[in-house]
Amino acid sequence: QLVLDATFYLGTAMASMAGTITAGSCEMDLFGCTIVGTLTAIGGGTIRDIILGRTVYWLTDTSHLTIALAVSVAIFLTWPALVSLGLRDSHLAFLWSDALGMASSCIVGTHIGYERTGKAKIAILCGVLTSIGGGIMRDLLCLERPRALHADRSMYATPALLG
Repeated sequence: QLVLDATFYLGTAMASMAGTITAGSCEMDLFGCTIVGTLTAIGGGTIRDIILGRTVYWLTDTSHLTIALAVSVAIFLTWPALVSLGLRDSHLAFLWSDALGMASSCIVGTHIGYERTGKAKIAILCGVLTSIGGGIMRDLLCLERPRALHADRSMYATPALLG
């Protein structure tokens, strides 16, 4: 359980970082970056929990919401220094944080889906939804084509499905 929890927290932080970087690249203010970063971090799991008829996870364990908010604010406040280093949403740091967030949330989502239903197909769909839901919200709020749905942007959802 400790490894699963650590994976979940890592995913929350990395997804929030990725969302905030994208929002910062779109020149959003503190509020916009915080909303996008937080939705990127908790959006997929929120949709998964609603579909599964579960209490939304961050309503009972607010640590994920706290992590997402704190990371978003920290990235926003350090954004000028990050931009001067050449960081944009196509930078390797963004791609790694996005990939780590996606991978960890896929693992957690699959585990929760299987634990809730005992069905492999549902578990796989829960893993994919958890891993890409927040990123789709991020891209839509930033007026970008969702990475998860367009192969020309990157292989995004396919690795989650195959994993």
